[in-house]
Amino acid sequence: MKDKLIEYKDVIISNSIYDGAKLIIGLLTGGGITGYAANAVAAYNQIPVQYRKWIAILVVIVFTLGYLELLSRLSNSKPRFPSMVCDYEILRKNMRLEYGKGACKYLLEIKLKSKKNNLDRYYGKYTWSGSGKALLKCTNRKYSLIELVRKDAYIEYEVLFNRTYRRGEVFSFVIEGTMPDPAYSFVPFLSTQVVVPTAKLNIHILIPPVYGVREIICESMAATRKNDEMSKTISLDDEGQAHWEINNPKLLYIYVMRWQLP
Repeated sequence: MKDKLIEYKDVIISNSIYDGAKLIIGLLTGGGITGYAANAVAAYNQIPVQYRKWIAILVVIVFTLGYLELLSRLSNSKPRFPSMVCDYEILRKNMRLEYGKGACKYLLEIKLKSKKNNLDRYYGKYTWSGSGKALLKCTNRKYSLIELVRKDAYIEYEVLFNRTYRRGEVFSFVIEGTMPDPAYSFVPFLSTQVVVPTAKLNIHILIPPVYGVREIICESMAATRKNDEMSKTISLDDEGQAHWEINNPKLLYIYVMRWQLP
């Protein structure tokens, strides 16, 4: 008797699921609003009372998801990007360039927070338009900087930590060096692109007063070149310094400080 009851129960549930599926299919394939209503009522009446609530919930979920997907596909106001998985976040990024005719001095300070276990490297890139090869190194003991390839205006590199960091660990490192320009071909600007979540970005320019530069133009723009660019002009102080601090810079945006030489 018990086995028979279990068998009947399985048949009832299977038929209810089948009838629920017919209800949904009827709603989706019926002809016109009248056809939808007739198919829905006919299929719904064949479902046992105790299962109608669950079928109704299923129908609501299916139509809600379908409606949201339709809105997403019809909306062209926002671009759709794949989700980004980052191994770390940047808590602070300080960039500094000291301009000199024939050579510039570069300094980068990074404070990271690991978002995974066994983090062993940092990926970065920089721009340099001068005629000589940039001579950069990581000043942290046992860390090493390896230059990769040049893509467009950016030169890519990795900093190998020669150890691993656990998820949640916070640490810092410094990159510094000289950027020679014996042919004086340097285009006067310093830029960075935000490719991982960053809490604070500081860009600092030092141009000795002897070069006669008075103003720096600060610009931000989306990598997709949307019409939401920002531009402002700041003055150098008496020592030839200009500083731009950006809290929570936008992801995939480019931040530039540029100037004109007399």
